[in-house]
Amino acid sequence: MTYRGRYDYSDLIDELDDVEIGTLSDNDLLQFDDATGLWKNETVAEVAGTIDHGLLLGLADDDHTQYLLIDGTRDMTGELVLDGNISAAGSGIDFSAENLTNIGTFSSTGTITWLGASTAVWSDASKEISIFAGGNSVLYSVAGAPYILIDTSVGTENIQFGNVVTNQNYTFVGNGITTLSGTLDVTLTSQFDGKVTIGDGTPNGQLFIAGLASSPPASRGSEISLTRGQGNATTATAFLFVNNANQLVFDTTEQSVGTDTGNIYIDFDTGEINTADNLVFPKASGFGIKIDRSTPTFGFADLLGDQFSRNTGGTKPLLTAYNGDVDAWKFQADDEAFLSYHIPHDYVLGTDIHLHIHWSLNAVATGGTLTFKYTAIYAKGHNQVSGSTFTSTPITATFTTIDINDGGSGLFQYQQHLTEVTISAATATAALFDRDDFEPDGVIELTFELDADNLTGTPSDPFIHFVDIHYQTTGLIGTKAKAPNFYA
Repeated sequence: MTYRGRYDYSDLIDELDDVEIGTLSDNDLLQFDDATGLWKNETVAEVAGTIDHGLLLGLADDDHTQYLLIDGTRDMTGELVLDGNISAAGSGIDFSAENLTNIGTFSSTGTITWLGASTAVWSDASKEISIFAGGNSVLYSVAGAPYILIDTSVGTENIQFGNVVTNQNYTFVGNGITTLSGTLDVTLTSQFDGKVTIGDGTPNGQLFIAGLASSPPASRGSEISLTRGQGNATTATAFLFVNNANQLVFDTTEQSVGTDTGNIYIDFDTGEINTADNLVFPKASGFGIKIDRSTPTFGFADLLGDQFSRNTGGTKPLLTAYNGDVDAWKFQADDEAFLSYHIPHDYVLGTDIHLHIHWSLNAVATGGTLTFKYTAIYAKGHNQVSGSTFTSTPITATFTTIDINDGGSGLFQYQQHLTEVTISAATATAALFDRDDFEPDGVIELTFELDADNLTGTPSDPFIHFVDIHYQTTGLIGTKAKAPNFYA
């Protein structure tokens, strides 16, 4: 008998004692047991478990056509249904000969490419992945250039980046986004959420809008259309554009030619702001026009004081010849002038005021000083319960000019000098007003006195031309500085 691939005549069944029969089952086989030297009945499953597959005959024969071959030479005739993932190593999975269809969720932790033989090269034949069945909406490459084409005949044409929950950001690397005779539209997904952000907070973000190089219309520049916000009964549109005069124009009508200036424009060449109507500022205090682009501040203006004829007593200055037929007020020591000042409506609240004296000589002095004195009271206007009563105790102080020995040359004849002193502060003192008390329609009554004349040489007594007050203004375009250079 032949069994297990060999011949052993000593194990032949020649008598009943060579067989041991246990519990029988259908299709049992007899198998020799080396340990006992007996033939025993075994089930088919028990016999198969002891057979070495490598000892079978015809192992190289392709007898099982229902299986895929590892060399990929057998085509599938039906669907391959997987409950798990497809993993690929090496060159990946090639679908170049057939379409990959009916995909539910397609995910990858790596890079998905369809570039042919060369990775990251788009110069081979055109390829395409269909995104929207039934329409022309594809991601593809043609002759070296990648494209996303959205031109579907079914549904709404749009590309949505992120969503209202995550608001994801997307970066476009290259020369930008180009629209061909179309519109780049950013639509609200919910109220106030629609926006386009340029740059990342560093000085590198630019929004570049190129106008037409030629007609129609002739010389027309770049233009931005702005619509009125939500909640208005009517829809209105404003336009922002640059005309061919290099002016940034704001208008309610779309430009028709390159010279349109609209209702308001900014001239880039000169910095001029030109408006067809009023400039409107908030009604609260502290708003107005400031001077100096590098360190903006409100300009200065003058409250004039020249009523010297009001003094009719013994301390009255003398109106006398100054220069030919021109008369002026000459002051001797102890002469006084009585002056009144009205706080104007363009005064900047909470700012200091500065008393300054315009004076000169009609003779030559070689040195020395003049000492002036002021005594003043203040009251608010409009019969207010608090502050409309004039100061019970006047403020008073003296102040002295600089030594007029100007580099050894003294004071020239008819040379005008200005001597100034601040007469207010954050807190009132015996010599200073509280600047927070000043407001429009307030009144200052002030007595000015020449306290001492200590000029040397052969001078005449000084002529006082004005006793003014410098104040800061919100509306009048004053000068940046109180003294020359006025425009520094």
